[in-house]
Order: sequence, then C-alpha cells, then structure tokens
Amino acid sequence: MPVVLKSARAQQGSGQVYSNFTVSWSGNLTVYLYGISPSSKVLLWWGIEPYPQGPWYTTSGKPGNMETPMTYNSTLKAFVATIGPFENGTYVAYVFNVNGTIWINYNNHAFWNWNVIINPPMDIIGYTKAWVLPNGSIVITTIGRPPDQMILWWGLTSGPQTGLPWYTTAGTSGANQTVMTYNPLWGNYTAVIGPFEPGQWVQWVYHDVYTGWWIHNSNVSSSANFAIQDVYTPVHAVAMHTSQLVYEGRAAGGNERDRSERGAGHELHHSAPGRDRGGLKQDR
Repeated sequence: MPVVLKSARAQQGSGQVYSNFTVSWSGNLTVYLYGISPSSKVLLWWGIEPYPQGPWYTTSGKPGNMETPMTYNSTLKAFVATIGPFENGTYVAYVFNVNGTIWINYNNHAFWNWNVIINPPMDIIGYTKAWVLPNGSIVITTIGRPPDQMILWWGLTSGPQTGLPWYTTAGTSGANQTVMTYNPLWGNYTAVIGPFEPGQWVQWVYHDVYTGWWIHNSNVSSSANFAIQDVYTPVHAVAMHTSQLVYEGRAAGGNERDRSERGAGHELHHSAPGRDRGGLKQDR
C-alpha cells in the first residue's frame, strides 16, 4: 500500500513522512522528501503538464516522464532533488518511488500527483474561482506563486462596489484575514470562509506575503475588489457571462522587500500584467 503523503506533515507509523518544495527565480524546482530511511533509493518521477493533473511530457516534448535520483541530505534529514530550469508558467507534476516498489502519490490516491506552477506570469496570478456551498460558506481558489504565503483579506459589505465599508464577522469596521492553503492537487490556493446569511455580500483581495503584492480586480480599477453574494442557487456576483464570471485585474500596491480545483461554480478571471519582480534572487 502506498505511503500516505500530504502537503503538510502526515504521521506514518512511528515517524513522519512529508514533502515540500522551493522555486528559484531562475525557474528551478527543488523537492524535499522527509521521513524516509537514509539507506533508501528514492527517485523523483516527474513530467511537464499542460494543466494540473493533465498528461505528462518529457523536456523534449514527448509523452512520458522523467526520473531524477534524489540525494539524502544529512543536515536536512531529507531526500533532495533539483530539476529545471523551466519557463515561467510551466506546470510540473511529480510523485516519488522508494526502493523500486513503493509509490508515494498525493493523498494516497492512485494517479494523483503533486502539481506546481513555476513562477506564474502576472497575467494569470489571481485567476479566481469562487462558489457558495449549501451551508452558506464560500469557497475561493486562486493561482498564486507557490510556495509563497497567500492571505485572503475579506470583509462583509452591502454590495459589489469597491469603496463600500467592510466589516469583520464580529461586526467591527475592518477586514478579516484568512491564510490560504496551497492545494498540490490542482496547484492553486484555497480558502473557505463563512457560513454567511443568505444575500450577504463579501468582498476580498489577495496579499502575497513574500512579495508584498496586493492582487486586485483591475477590470474595474487597479484598486478594485473581488465580490460575490452569498446566494445558494445560483451564485451572484458583479457580472455574469453565460455560466462564468470573468474579470481582468493586476497586482497593485505593496512592496518587494521580501519575497483549480475544477467543479461547479463560477470563475473570476484576474490577470496582473506588467509587474517587475525587482531583481530578487533568493529561493522562495
């Protein structure tokens, strides 16, 4: 039976087996695997995808996968492999093979892979999908810069227009902050907020903690917010185009001192062109 491995630490018997990764500004992906015996032989099986959970291709463009031996780092107590560099916006999927017999798939599910988008270009950062659950909670997913920490800044308000006052769930003036969870299955960030009363309007923006960027809906203006109304069926938002909501936006404000799940719902498409990365060289 495959080892259960999730994006966060997962208990495995008497020890812990978990994985994480970093992405360099030059497009290299470094993958870490913890909790495996140092005497093991570990291979990183990986491929380039057109989209998360899509078909795999080699670096030469042929269908198939690549195999990269992972080296044990006694200081980190982890197996490590670096692959790349890749072009910005490339989706890379990977799984692990231990000693030729044990396959480590994401969430212990056959054929589920870890997925990472490498340094996504600004025109897709903030691509958003949001929908209302039957209990009145709202699911929000977006494309960010993994593994940067993304914060959802959101408030309760009286409509979709930017400039309306925001309130917290406690009823005070201001914004709520929710740390978004990176979802390796689809290579995006997810947050669930609520539940809310029927008809409640919610507005939000994103904040990339590493870069300091604020990601707005610039279809309206460079400082406009995303918005959705808590209506169970159908979902209402600022505008509707057939069955989807489409916006264009950009990252506005902030500084640079530091550095999809698919299913029923509506998409709020945000693009963020023209932002310089400021020459940062460190890995995230």
